Amino acid sequence: MQKAAGSFDIVEDGFVYRFTAMASPCEVRMETSDFDLAAHIAGMVEAEARRIELKYSRYHRDSVVTGINQSDGSPIFLDDETASLIDYAASIFQLSEGLFDITSGVLRRIWRFDGSDAIPSRQQIKELKPLIGWQKVKWQRPELILLRVWKSTSAASAKNTQSIAPC
Repeated sequence: MQKAAGSFDIVEDGFVYRFTAMASPCEVRMETSDFDLAAHIAGMVEAEARRIELKYSRYHRDSVVTGINQSDGSPIFLDDETASLIDYAASIFQLSEGLFDITSGVLRRIWRFDGSDAIPSRQQIKELKPLIGWQKVKWQRPELILLRVWKSTSAASAKNTQSIAPC
């Protein structure tokens, strides 16, 4: 078990443990007077957050998401946990009538969330639109294929592949 590395605060009814994972502040509130129990729980929660971050972060070269995004149209066979997340994303895509779409992660190529007011041009968006669309993904649990998408440029045709956002 990993030891908790964040910070504890004592609150009226127990403890609050804070740490950072997945580029976000995380917090666990525990209603107990037993510090050892709170530390144990905090360590387990932080370890699980770190496990998820390593497995699914697009920033890690060997993550599941990176493997999927670099599959170049080849089938990827997913473990049960990842397959369940893909099933869930497919359900949400259907329920939201396409408003929730994990293939929209490709828009990170042109959209920056850095506090600036830079907005991509219509042309930049138009060039990426063919890469977006859950309906273009071939999903038959446990096999996932991100279909190759061909786009034309002014000089030649270039191959491109869809990508998914972290689950």
